[in-house]
Order: sequence, then C-alpha cells, then structure tokens
Amino acid sequence: MDAMFHDRELTPRSFLDRRDEINAKLRSKRQIELRVALYAFGEEALIACATSGFSEAGTPVRLPFSVSNDDLGQAVRELLLQTYLHPVPSHTDAKLSDWPAFVVSGAKSGRAFEENCTYLSVETVNTALRIHASRRKPPSAVYIGQDHSLAVDSEELGASIRNLVSIVRRLDSQDAL
Repeated sequence: MDAMFHDRELTPRSFLDRRDEINAKLRSKRQIELRVALYAFGEEALIACATSGFSEAGTPVRLPFSVSNDDLGQAVRELLLQTYLHPVPSHTDAKLSDWPAFVVSGAKSGRAFEENCTYLSVETVNTALRIHASRRKPPSAVYIGQDHSLAVDSEELGASIRNLVSIVRRLDSQDAL
C-alpha cells in the first residue's frame, strides 16, 4: 500500500468520510468497507486489529477481558478509522509465530490461541455497523451477527460484542455450531 494511507493523522474522523476517502484513492470496482478483526481470547483478553484489505495490519490492541463496554466500543471505533492506514503485511514467508494477534495474546501455542478464541468481524456496510461472531477453531460456517447504525455509541457497541461472544460460546458448548 502506498504512503498515502499510513503517513498521516486519522482524518477525517467519521466512518462515512473515512470510507469515502479510501474509496476515492483506491478506485476499486467494489465499495471498500472499514473493518476490524477482533479475537475474544478465553476469559483473558480481547485483541482488536485494524485491517488493510483482508489483512490485519498495524499493532493489535490488547484489552483485558474485563474492560468496560464503553472502552471496548471506543477501541473498535478507533481501529475502524485505521482501515488502510497501515501497510499491508507480507504473507510470503509468514509463520503463525509472526501473527501479531497471536503474539500479543500470550498464548503458549497457535493451536491454544485458536481453540480458545471467538472471532468477530466488525465492519461498515452502507450506513450500518455489522458485527459477526463465530468459533475460530475448528472453523464453523455458522456465525451470529448484529447490525447497528453507524452512530451507535461505544457503550452499546461494546455490549453487543460481549453479547455475541457469549451467544457463540453458549451454542458451541451445546454442540450447536
């Protein structure tokens, strides 16, 4: 990714303006949406990553699992604004041990990380903020989701993330995924 996305401050500060800015510069045939990858790692941590395209990019944010809903929602909102702000990482010789989300988790192995994670994707879709949650390992084709207005407040966004994690874990414990 060229420097136009990662060498300046996070302006503009609204999701629609940021998305419009990215789409104007990338001139893609399809609408590019803002997206954050989020991992609920057991009861230990919530790890959120900005993205550049389909790749997680930049330094992940590690929050204690007990973080307030408001702080969780605010962290996700800030990372959404960082979409395409960081260079796309090279995956050519990438190893699991290089995966930033795994590294900041503190897990003893990649397998332990993935088996103890609930994966969430938070992305803009037109004028909505869509949250999808699913089991990380083994992968499941089933996901649980919720949509909000782009204007959702941080407290409600954080509460929705926690609720979806809880639902996925409950369904998983009942072999419903």
